[in-house]
Amino acid sequence: MIGRYGGMHPDDELCQVELACEIGRKWWNQGLMTEATKRVIEFFFREVGMKRIYADHAKENPASGKMQEKAGMKWEGTLRQGGKCNNGIYDKVMYAILAEDYFHED
Repeated sequence: MIGRYGGMHPDDELCQVELACEIGRKWWNQGLMTEATKRVIEFFFREVGMKRIYADHAKENPASGKMQEKAGMKWEGTLRQGGKCNNGIYDKVMYAILAEDYFHED
């Protein structure tokens, strides 16, 4: 296994889901996670019928934001001190893509 991907916090009322992914350092900067993100977005829009897909990353990890943008997601803002992980509290940078944007690009 080189990493993992998941859909978290599905919200049936708003038809949205949060994406979360991790990949081992050995596989960074190879485009693997960008391609995986594109496929997961496609699945949630086409097969599940979601209307909004969102994700976040720590401000200290701008490579994740670049990956999300390459997958078609748009920057929505930064939640100052909005997240906590094993490294402590961090600024959470938010991205999302709407179904209307996704299908308009097809």
